[in-house]
Amino acid sequence: MDGFRVQINAIDHYQAPPSPYTPVLRNDVSASQAYQLPHVPVIRIFGATTAGQKFVARITLVKGVPFYGFHVGYSFFLKIYMFNPNIMNRLVDVLQNGAIMQTRFQPYEAHIQYLSQFMIDYNLFGCDWLDADKTHFRAPLPEACEGDARQLPDDGNKNRLRGSESSLSLLYNDSTVPACFVTDDSTLPRSSYCTLEVDITVCDITNRRSLTERCLHHDFIERLYPVPESVKLVPSMAGLWRSEEQRRRALGLLASNSSPFPPDVLVSMSPDKKGTIETGFMGEEEQRKQVAQLIKAEYDPDITPSFETFVKHHPRANTVRTVMESVEDLYPDNLQAVLGLAPQGVDDASRQRSTGLKPETRSMSILAIEVHVNTRGKLMPNPEHDSVQFVFWSLQTDQSYDDVVDLEDPTPDQAGIVSGVIVLSEESTELAQRIKKQTKWVVQAEDTELEVLTAVAAMVRRFDPDILTGFEVHSGSWGFLLERAATKYEYDLGEDLSRMRGDPASRLHKDGNGARWAFTKTSTVKVTGRHTINIWRAMRGEMSLSQYTMENVAWHLLGRRIPHYSHAVLTAWHKASSSADACAGGGHRAMARLLRYYQLRTRLDLEILEANELVARTREQARLLGVDFFSVISRGSQFKVESMMGRIAKPENYVFVSPSRKQVGGQNALECLPLVMEPQSALYTDPVVVLDFQSLYPSVMIAYNYCYSTFLGRIVGWGSGATNKMGFTQYTRAKHLLTLVQNSVTIAPNGMMYVTPAVRTSLLAKMLREILETRVMVKSGMKNAKKSVHQLLNNRQLALKLLANVTYGYTSASYSGRMPCAEIADSIVQTGRETLERAIALIHTHPSWKAEVVYGDTDSLFIRLPGRTKASAFSIANEMAVAITAANPRPVKIKFEKIYQPCVLLAKKRYVGYKWEHPSQDTPVFEAKGIETVRRDGTPGEQKIQEKVLRTLFDTADLSRVKAYFQRQCDKILRGHVSLQDFCFAKEVKLGAYADSSGGVHNYRRPNQPQPPALPPGALLAARKMLVDGRAEPQYGERVPYLVIAGAPGSRLSDRCVAPSEVLDSPDAELDADYYINKNIIPAIDRILQLVGASAKRWYDEMPKVKRVRRIDPKRRSAILEAYLSVAACIASFGDDIDCDSLDCSVFWTRSKMEARTRSEGEMLREAERKLLEW
Repeated sequence: MDGFRVQINAIDHYQAPPSPYTPVLRNDVSASQAYQLPHVPVIRIFGATTAGQKFVARITLVKGVPFYGFHVGYSFFLKIYMFNPNIMNRLVDVLQNGAIMQTRFQPYEAHIQYLSQFMIDYNLFGCDWLDADKTHFRAPLPEACEGDARQLPDDGNKNRLRGSESSLSLLYNDSTVPACFVTDDSTLPRSSYCTLEVDITVCDITNRRSLTERCLHHDFIERLYPVPESVKLVPSMAGLWRSEEQRRRALGLLASNSSPFPPDVLVSMSPDKKGTIETGFMGEEEQRKQVAQLIKAEYDPDITPSFETFVKHHPRANTVRTVMESVEDLYPDNLQAVLGLAPQGVDDASRQRSTGLKPETRSMSILAIEVHVNTRGKLMPNPEHDSVQFVFWSLQTDQSYDDVVDLEDPTPDQAGIVSGVIVLSEESTELAQRIKKQTKWVVQAEDTELEVLTAVAAMVRRFDPDILTGFEVHSGSWGFLLERAATKYEYDLGEDLSRMRGDPASRLHKDGNGARWAFTKTSTVKVTGRHTINIWRAMRGEMSLSQYTMENVAWHLLGRRIPHYSHAVLTAWHKASSSADACAGGGHRAMARLLRYYQLRTRLDLEILEANELVARTREQARLLGVDFFSVISRGSQFKVESMMGRIAKPENYVFVSPSRKQVGGQNALECLPLVMEPQSALYTDPVVVLDFQSLYPSVMIAYNYCYSTFLGRIVGWGSGATNKMGFTQYTRAKHLLTLVQNSVTIAPNGMMYVTPAVRTSLLAKMLREILETRVMVKSGMKNAKKSVHQLLNNRQLALKLLANVTYGYTSASYSGRMPCAEIADSIVQTGRETLERAIALIHTHPSWKAEVVYGDTDSLFIRLPGRTKASAFSIANEMAVAITAANPRPVKIKFEKIYQPCVLLAKKRYVGYKWEHPSQDTPVFEAKGIETVRRDGTPGEQKIQEKVLRTLFDTADLSRVKAYFQRQCDKILRGHVSLQDFCFAKEVKLGAYADSSGGVHNYRRPNQPQPPALPPGALLAARKMLVDGRAEPQYGERVPYLVIAGAPGSRLSDRCVAPSEVLDSPDAELDADYYINKNIIPAIDRILQLVGASAKRWYDEMPKVKRVRRIDPKRRSAILEAYLSVAACIASFGDDIDCDSLDCSVFWTRSKMEARTRSEGEMLREAERKLLEW
């Protein structure tokens, strides 16, 4: 059999007894005693076949060159195989502590996660295809549907699953899979709910066969036979080039040389391969002299080192398998000679390398749900008391809905989304029938709440989505269902949502360190075989907003205003529609509003993910970086860099060292800092050119060949046979090595030595070169691509950009580093710093430019051109870019980015100005970095006022106009003629993370106990709400809005910070105008005006102040003079009540405040009428 293919959408592993497909590791155990053998790791892969069938695969898993430092020749390692990868950390501790043979061993590759190691070894990529040429299907198989076109081709061979390329989308069922490939073994029953369940042994995975071992470092062979630049070392990169070439040829986009890629795409990012690189860095001449002294010190007249004889090979080296070859040690064929077993008769033809092109991967199906619960009063939904009434769902998949939805009339909308609702209809099906008449949804009615919950599980199994999502999946959506099922019915709903039968790992995790991390970073809802996306938290990492409510996200991402209704209002609507007199009391209308509301929200869950391209972008990153889908979201940048490094290192037989926490903490401290100049703070009306080095740190690593594998140690302290510190280890240079490579040495500015590409091209340089060249190619393809293809290519280039930018961080991670090296990190940073300093010197000494560098930041230069016009500034900027690029080795390149005119430089990383990007641009773009207009720790009003002040200053250069505008805004605030929404703070609340709140929220629930004084206002408001309703706890990192209101003299600020609802409901509450003006607005404005000799504080002190007369609600009488003042105003309002309470809607703030004032004045009028009648 050949050609089984599955897409890796999710992957995990567990321990299980050996199966018939597990390699036999002992020859002294009979089949009847197999159960006594230790459990072995079994990897589960969840995905879809080319035809879209979902399945779970069970895969039983059973000399090198040190990468850390420049080493030539093989070293010998002890490779330890374990039955249980979960004990890896304990084994490493035992080895490092000297408990074995009283020797402290240094582990290698122990820090690489088990699944990541598996994917590297077998050339597998997340969300990409796994190909196998031999599979075992577990019975029973799905029954064939009559008339299905995707059946087995009749080629006369009944022992093949696929006979031609045209059957790539073969549908596997009982008629297409021959009986010889079906396992009907009672010891291997089906254990999942998936359509297919297949067992695959690793020796049958064909992806690995496309890897080619590159024996480069056992000798100096790379010096003579380097890997050609055209060869792509990372399979995922090579796949992108093939895919783009096919697309361009199909479109007829051929260059003059018949290549589908134009010359600007094929520009090489490789360094200049020559001998010693003269860097021109400060002190290099003196360093060269020191290197000559080192060479002289190790000179031996009896030894003349040569590249041909330098490496002394061990006499038994040829009998030891390489790291690349050892992956196959436990293949059945390789165990036969060791255990004396009979040959297994494997068909050699099936082991041939596959060269067929892979089809495009399938998208991942997504199921979103939102839950309606009838609450008690104004309390939040509580799974202990409140029952589920409706479960609204929306499904998005690229399969035919007839294949996944067996309910009647699955009608997808224009966006390809099919929606439905599960209704609790306790008394009759009348409610469900009414809903069917009002919508085009799939409607399912259940008699009891427990049946609703089981219907949700059945729906998940039927649709078999890859991703479960909801806007907030902890206290609502999936989390509420899981809690309700467990609390009310002791029903483990998570087990039924899993793709595996009887899986206890699928549940809402609340306890333990892992649960805490999931609660604060991703989601505590864990379902085996599926991914859970907590949309609001995902958007928190994707967008910079003041609040992450669905209403605010929809407005900023989709440009749509949507309503928000409280649970009390939604409960009232549901009860009105369910009452006996529903028709007479407007029940149908209430039900229609309820349905529209939840239909909108479930659809928006999917539309937000689609618009943000979160799933598509994550899939592309998984495919390019070689990690699984969930690791892209949950793991840091080091994990992803390591995955890419491992795919280049493994074929070259490099071995990564695994440091302990103690070793990482014992490495030298980082000594070098990037160049961040203190700017010349001022308002500049002359053009300020911004030049930016493209991918500076990656380019430096390529140009100067900086890497672990090229590191020769530091100059100072070297002597014959001496050692010195390299990161967390002591690096010993081989004798006479420096003499041998003396003409091929690069000296970094921090005194570290590296070999040049003439001897060995660094692994980091190979990886980064391939990344940057592929990104140039992908960005070129975006220019003539359709929208759908453009989005795909954009996601790819973003993934490549991210990987290139975080590679330096892998070397510099001094606390959580997986394989850090402070010396290499310092070399990169100091080289980047001196590259900027040389560029600054070139700019200042050029006679015709007459330019001045006023600010520099890591990889950018801000250059003032006094007295020049904007047009001439563009010309000079391009000249500068060409000259600076020519002064640096390839591929270091500086690029003209933009011109600011005018602009304000405030401090480091804080500037603002009008941006001009090309000479023909008519209107500038207002751009700010680091100031209040783009920060989220202030108020929208502060941002608007500061931006208007800056625009007025830039447009008119007239301080009198700025002053007039500022004083008008202050007067509006004093009079109360402003929107409360513009003065609402919204800061993150992280309950349980504050110093004075140890013990979490439980401290707040003790009666008669004052609030901890150290808590910020948002946390205090949250604590007060939780005293009333324990379910009102904000999510970790959620932004809680609050306003500062006027209070009695001497009152604390914390006592005057209140929730917006309190201000809106109280007609006598008003903003603390003095606080907002003096503490919020003036400091931000003054930091700018002081640069031009003005003062917003002085302007405010000079202006006449308005003292407002406060209206007091008669129901809120207090012992102050204002309580006895009367009001001679009357406001009448007519029309239906509006129940929307969205804080993201400006109309809501005005309407709510006027309603409160109307109620207050109505009470006053009635009181006056009563007194008139008495009189």
